[in-house]
Amino acid sequence: MPLDFGLAGKRAVVVGAGFGIGRDTSLTLAAGGASVMCVDIDPARAEDIKSEILTGAGKAEAFAGDMTDRAAVEALRDATTASFGGADIVVDIIGVAWNLGILEMTDDIWDRNFRMNLGHNYLVTQVFARQMRDQGTGGSIVHIVSATGFLPHVGSVAYSAAKAGLISLIQASAVELAPYSIRVNGVAPGVVDTPRRRAEFTETSVANSLRNVPMRRFGTTQEIADTAVFLSSSLATYITGQVYLVDGGAMAVGPFPSALPDAR
Repeated sequence: MPLDFGLAGKRAVVVGAGFGIGRDTSLTLAAGGASVMCVDIDPARAEDIKSEILTGAGKAEAFAGDMTDRAAVEALRDATTASFGGADIVVDIIGVAWNLGILEMTDDIWDRNFRMNLGHNYLVTQVFARQMRDQGTGGSIVHIVSATGFLPHVGSVAYSAAKAGLISLIQASAVELAPYSIRVNGVAPGVVDTPRRRAEFTETSVANSLRNVPMRRFGTTQEIADTAVFLSSSLATYITGQVYLVDGGAMAVGPFPSALPDAR
């Protein structure tokens, strides 16, 4: 008997749907029968993923906006209501790292990291949780975090601090929203083969990135998307306030790569 993820007829919003993890999340939700609002700051990317879903006989709409702006998030909520009647699932993918050490950090870079990696998550959570509460049918909110929210690396002081704050936002909002049957969870990727990371690959950077990973490979964007979709599905209805590490075992090793056996 095939698993039923309970996605058919659900109304989903994917923030950062245009490429990478967001694209795979959008396609996977649509394949499960959900209607998907494809959100991206780039209108062309939002329209492209919408078109891809429609070509596959799915249901989708596109929305372009800057999710660090409350008015844009509220406009997204209104557009989702107009198109689908509301939202049952929100998956927030977007995040950008501007890396500087503590001695080199500027106020502008610090603020940018927090706006993109924590501030907008607060806005998305609050705006859609209020809608889900008022609908009275519960819902799921999933944020993409980062393993650096648990274990920072050198030069990531602002990004890591923001992602650690996002973990706390997930846990605190999950507790407050549980009485409304609204679940809030996170996915914390390790090293993932995203389009942005691939553009930066060198033989040395790949070796350095994988030296702490027991599985000796990068994760795929689909593997991160699958975890986000699982947490959004009816298979996870008793899971809330959790952040799932999807890192090939890297956090089990932590800062001690010498604990790993020799390469196979």
